[in-house]
Amino acid sequence: MKTHTLPALLIAALCGAASLCPVAALAGGDGGKIQCGTTVTTSIKLKSDLYCPSGDGLIVGAPGLTIDLNGHTLRGGGTGGTGIFFNGLNVKGGPGPNIKNGGVTGFGIGIAFESPAGSVVENLALSANGNGLDAVGRTGLTIRNTRIYNNKNGINSYVALLSIEHSDIIGNTTGVYGGGDSTINVNHSRILRNGTGYSVREGQPALVANNEIAYNDVGIYQFESWIGAIEKNWIHHNRVGMHHSNASTGGSNGSRIIGNIFANNLVGLDFGDAAVLNLEEVNIQDNTFRSNGAVGFMILVGGGLYGGSGVVSHNWFTRNGFDPKDIVDPATGLPIKDGLYINIHGGPEKITVQDNIATRNAGYGINAVAGVIDGGGDIAFGNGNPDQCYGVNCSRSGK
Repeated sequence: MKTHTLPALLIAALCGAASLCPVAALAGGDGGKIQCGTTVTTSIKLKSDLYCPSGDGLIVGAPGLTIDLNGHTLRGGGTGGTGIFFNGLNVKGGPGPNIKNGGVTGFGIGIAFESPAGSVVENLALSANGNGLDAVGRTGLTIRNTRIYNNKNGINSYVALLSIEHSDIIGNTTGVYGGGDSTINVNHSRILRNGTGYSVREGQPALVANNEIAYNDVGIYQFESWIGAIEKNWIHHNRVGMHHSNASTGGSNGSRIIGNIFANNLVGLDFGDAAVLNLEEVNIQDNTFRSNGAVGFMILVGGGLYGGSGVVSHNWFTRNGFDPKDIVDPATGLPIKDGLYINIHGGPEKITVQDNIATRNAGYGINAVAGVIDGGGDIAFGNGNPDQCYGVNCSRSGK
């Protein structure tokens, strides 16, 4: 059977209407064609790129589909629209799609999920979109082996349950954002060169582990959120490695920050900027705070601790404070250039400091101005202030 094709220039002229820009795809094995704005109801595998200069790309209209881009790119015109959209509330009776193996670029939203229903995104490149990926709903979404870069927001979620694995989130204004009771787990990934790397507001406990988080303005930002578990990350060369702030309505109990390396940030770990702070049962243990410009770890709270106390123990603070820039305690007006700095005013609770080692910091090894229980066992030597520690007793056994 003889077939006819439109000349390339005529296709380009007609592409102002998205439906006139087809791309060959295997749709359920029938070799049909996919157009911009198509609602797909069978699994597909693209044979070539698909350009959608306006409007949406693909709409997933059935459960359990595989959308295989097959190494090709779904490309928007930079004017809005959504590259791939799935609404699990409308598509019932099975899991969400598996979207894989290609690129999505130039849309208002690269991929959008409402009630993801166990969807999987893998082996994709999401770039130069408004939001690389949007997710709403706690029915589960897994993102793995995916590169999300140079978007306004890499991942934007609300009331969502996300798992990000073995992925790169690079060069976005915000790398990962979760709001409204979102849980965003990130493992074995790189979060690099974003404005804010990982940001959660009013979030639920999550596991952030075994990642490299570097060269962001703020590596991890949590506001009125449960800390969850921050474990075994390499957090380096950010302005602030991690900032946690929550009011009394938030919660952190049972959370832990364990086994991380905070290195070469201006501030390694920062708790504060809130009227009050809830650190009930928070365990900050076995971390290394090394060569941070102003301070390894600081807690600044004007209204005190509520809901219970936390513990800072078995950490190593070394060579912090030699480039403090403009980091000062607003309560004292003095610069902060210590290994560990704590100033908590008011409130019924205090934080326990014990069994830490602080060496060769510019100021004090441990400067516990207020709000601290001395749990004993701290060691400090070789720090710039000859007293070594303030507010807790430190032995100098390593001197």
